[in-house]
Amino acid sequence: MTQEVLVLGAGVIGLTSAVRLAEAGHNVRVWAELLPLESTSAAASGLWMPGFGEREERWSLASFEEFSKLSRNSTETGVHLERGLAVTDIWDGPQPWLEFMPEVEVCPQEELPDGMTLGWWSTVPMIDIPRYLAHLTDRLTAAGVTIERKRIEKLTEATDAAPTVVNCTGVGARHLAGDEGVEPIRGQHVIVRNPGIDYWFMEGIQTPTWTGFFPHHDKVLLAGVSQQGNWNLEPDADDARGILERCAKAEPRLKDAEVLGYNVGLRAGRETARLDTETLGGSRVIHAYGHGPFGVSQSWGTAHDVAELVAQPGE
Repeated sequence: MTQEVLVLGAGVIGLTSAVRLAEAGHNVRVWAELLPLESTSAAASGLWMPGFGEREERWSLASFEEFSKLSRNSTETGVHLERGLAVTDIWDGPQPWLEFMPEVEVCPQEELPDGMTLGWWSTVPMIDIPRYLAHLTDRLTAAGVTIERKRIEKLTEATDAAPTVVNCTGVGARHLAGDEGVEPIRGQHVIVRNPGIDYWFMEGIQTPTWTGFFPHHDKVLLAGVSQQGNWNLEPDADDARGILERCAKAEPRLKDAEVLGYNVGLRAGRETARLDTETLGGSRVIHAYGHGPFGVSQSWGTAHDVAELVAQPGE
């Protein structure tokens, strides 16, 4: 049954949910304070990562399947499959979710960087986020949906405008939904001209600084920092210097790479992502936010569950 749905937010969770709903035939509108290329998602590395936890794993695998399809038209979608190396000090042996990942090769201990206890090579989707957000926006346009720039202070402004509201406001949900469990996790990239890097690399460590590089054709995004509670959206020179030094140590070809720019984003940190429904002002509000660094990776699985909640009859 066709429903009138208002989606709040034009980051990757909001756009993907809006596309999923519009292409299912619902009457969709999108309100967003920040347009897609201004959103936190636009500053993401674009590396697909597996989710940890039954629900998150399911979301990630559903997204992997969708991204794999989209990679067949990489020029239009910005999605491409790339091989790379992930290393971590969190686990000391292969984890169950590795069996779901394609072309996995677990590294011998002697090949791991100092301090790392597990590493594996795999081929996974890499998403050139600016191009991909444009792809999602084009799909919305084709479905007759326009993104309206609009800032709201209260959810009731949205529930007054539509019987079903999907709240994908990311870190903004701390204020808008009154969710004090949401906090910013600041990330920063240094963008360099690609000197010939044809694989990705990422450290999975629970520290404020880490090392990662993510090639997207002629550019490479260098990472990273994970700064909880930091609302600063301006590039930080010390952070940039540390990122460049760590990445050059991990991959010497990056040492003299030409710096093209910087980006900064505030991921929506939360103990677990929120996906639930509440009644407010006579309307249903479906909350979908708090994915932390996994927003892109879990976007299609989340959007599928959002669509199922929208399809459920109201109370």
